[in-house]
Amino acid sequence: MSFFALKGVKLLEETITQVKENLDNPEIQISRVLPTMFDPVTNVSKDVEQMIRDYFKEKVFQTKIHINVKLEEAHSNQQTIFQYDPNSKGANQYWKLTEEILNHGN
Repeated sequence: MSFFALKGVKLLEETITQVKENLDNPEIQISRVLPTMFDPVTNVSKDVEQMIRDYFKEKVFQTKIHINVKLEEAHSNQQTIFQYDPNSKGANQYWKLTEEILNHGN
């Protein structure tokens, strides 16, 4: 959740447009957006989240994944968060995401 992430989304949309035009694939699109690395303490995270929600509207998951040390530790140990620390805040947020997907479709 940074302004560089917004720039990345813009580049992704440009790439999708090119694929649609150059590869004749009009079906390709961004289906959902997951806010990650959210830091509730910073205004930047809050501002970027609001911009993403304003732009993508209902495509943005309600669940957001906060910055979490346990997630980074799991990654550096080449484990899923569910293997590394299944009771962590990060694991709980990914379970919440899973429930959101299952309850509302993709």
